[in-house]
Amino acid sequence: MGWLDEPALCWAAGFGNKAIVDRFADECDIDSPFLRAAMGDLSYLEAWAAARNDPATATDESGFNLLFYCAKSRQGIDDEASRTSLEAVAQWLLDHGVDPGHTLERELPISAPFLCASSGINLGVMTALLTASAVTNQDFQLVIQHTLEPHQRSGEPAYAIADAVLAHGLDINAINPKQRRTRLHGSANRGTLKAVQWLLDNGADPYALDESGPTW
Repeated sequence: MGWLDEPALCWAAGFGNKAIVDRFADECDIDSPFLRAAMGDLSYLEAWAAARNDPATATDESGFNLLFYCAKSRQGIDDEASRTSLEAVAQWLLDHGVDPGHTLERELPISAPFLCASSGINLGVMTALLTASAVTNQDFQLVIQHTLEPHQRSGEPAYAIADAVLAHGLDINAINPKQRRTRLHGSANRGTLKAVQWLLDNGADPYALDESGPTW
């Protein structure tokens, strides 16, 4: 089980291990809309919905909806066809009423945009979520943080996803209501240089005042 209590197959999808996922698909009867969403299997989901199942109300035992599984998947990391399939699944789920703003309070507030930002891979999925207004000023801070500061994984910040989130019109100098500081102040305190540089390059104000004063 993964950190979101998901099955091993979804965990593999979340790490972009396409070889393991493909082997599961070849050797097992994967009769789960959640796992199929992580795999980008639109044909399965269409047939599942046609059998009088409602994508809009489907949640797993932990309360996560189908968009969570699609957004967390990194199956498209090295495979364009998989990336395109995940984008198609995300749009299909949105078109069928799956709530893009659904959030669960765990160690952190977990939402589909947060998971997409954390995986840092699929710009198309994040674009679909942004178009559906899934990222609000309230969760903008967490989404940007996990896009710019990869957590417990190697790799560069997902600048393309950060650019898309910022282009959505959110305030880069907004104060985090929980931490009571700006995103720039938080990144500077953690010493994440690449995040600080991106924020400054994109209009973050080092003199903006929060509860701790200016960042500068």
